[in-house]
Amino acid sequence: MIIKTGTVIHYEGIGPVRFVVRPSSRKVTAKWKDGIVRCNIPPGLTPENIAPVIRDMVPVMNRCRNTFAFDEHEGFKIDGWKVEFIRSTTTGNAVSATYSTAGCKISVPLSADFNDSDFTRRVSALLCRVAASIAPRVLIPLAREVAAGVGVSPDLWRISHGHRTLGFCNPRREIALSYMVMFLPRELKEYIICHELAHLTEMNHSDRFHRLCDKYCGGREKELVDKVRRYKWPVLR
Repeated sequence: MIIKTGTVIHYEGIGPVRFVVRPSSRKVTAKWKDGIVRCNIPPGLTPENIAPVIRDMVPVMNRCRNTFAFDEHEGFKIDGWKVEFIRSTTTGNAVSATYSTAGCKISVPLSADFNDSDFTRRVSALLCRVAASIAPRVLIPLAREVAAGVGVSPDLWRISHGHRTLGFCNPRREIALSYMVMFLPRELKEYIICHELAHLTEMNHSDRFHRLCDKYCGGREKELVDKVRRYKWPVLR
């Protein structure tokens, strides 16, 4: 059997892997997305061909695996935005949310198991939809405040739906902030904003860019970059 796009195979150690066949690919690459491994492969491979490659990837994939970084009984709180999980007595396995810029309550079934990967993916997806809904009311005012503090601003702020790209500045002096920034503490939100503001002057990541970004960050750029890299996200990413 030749693996086709959309094929899902379960592997010990990392669970289900979804394959995407790319005619231009010459090697196998993989990344986590929404709690599942997405693997890009060249055409013509079979499960037997790919199995040893995936087995070799398991240790690396588990080192970069993102899991929920909160206690289901406590929920989590970021900059005053509190997320709570409430066990519902309703039947079925649906999850729902009520939310505002002050907080979010996620209703989950009594039988829900936070160790079940399918369930956690649904909860994570719901949290992301909530974050995307309120991000314009939270992130853009903060971005304008930070920009005023450093004395530079873009021609337009907007919210993007990038899941891994947290910010982007284009040559038209427009800055997009991902709704995912909602899940960062304030100091890291401000770092992402400062990073993009520095791109208004330096579009690449040259030494001049990093000096400018460091200035905007009050001399803390390296520290904040390290914190972003080590951050335990409260959603699957």
